[in-house]
Amino acid sequence: MERLQSLATKLAVSATLALLVFGVSFNLINACVELNREIQSDEKIYQRQLAVMVPLLEIATERDNNVLASQGIALLATLEIVESIRLEDDSGAVLVQLAKNRL
Repeated sequence: MERLQSLATKLAVSATLALLVFGVSFNLINACVELNREIQSDEKIYQRQLAVMVPLLEIATERDNNVLASQGIALLATLEIVESIRLEDDSGAVLVQLAKNRL
């Protein structure tokens, strides 16, 4: 009888540990998949915003329009992923430069 209880205890502990490992693994994989989806979604948003802003900034550099360049840079700076921006014309002169302060 004692042997049977010992075997049942070992089986219960093994099953509990297996379920625990399975649950943690499942949650970890689920979190990774969700993070990947979020990153892809954010990347699509950034690509759309860049597709709109790059032609505007090109026009600003061609015309040496610092006001237009500043407005475009200010809009890009609102993106979380952007830490600093520097816009130069063809000669290498800096039209606008912006760096965010990170705490």
